[in-house]
Amino acid sequence: MQTIMSETLLLEQYRNFPKELQIAVSSYFELLSQNYNLYVNQAFNLNKTRQLGGLEGKIKVPENFNEPIEDFADYM
Repeated sequence: MQTIMSETLLLEQYRNFPKELQIAVSSYFELLSQNYNLYVNQAFNLNKTRQLGGLEGKIKVPENFNEPIEDFADYM
């Protein structure tokens, strides 16, 4: 089982890295962040806008929809 490093320990190790490695870690973190945002946008369709009338013609309402239901005649 993989454990997650605490933020404090992660930051401490980052600060102990040489400058070149800090730059590489920062670049990698930025790449991960961009990929995560892209994944979230695709997974939840956050950039997709809804269009009015998207279900037009897909739902049919019968002509007698508003007429009384015979089975309930005893209750009316």
